[in-house]
Amino acid sequence: MQENEVTLTMKVKSNDPFEFKAKKEALEKIAKLDSTTLKNLSELASSEKAIAKFNSNIGMIKTFMA
Repeated sequence: MQENEVTLTMKVKSNDPFEFKAKKEALEKIAKLDSTTLKNLSELASSEKAIAKFNSNIGMIKTFMA
């Protein structure tokens, strides 16, 4: 099967260089995800309710990863 690759240019805005670096590194990790996971995250990112629920439950989610 042929491998496809695309180079994307994104504007990431931040006045804080540490926040900028964190965003850049997070996006690089996200780019390596499989298509199903990426699609699921995209659906969550499209919903303010899902984002709020995710952020309020991040502690519990992290315990599942341990």
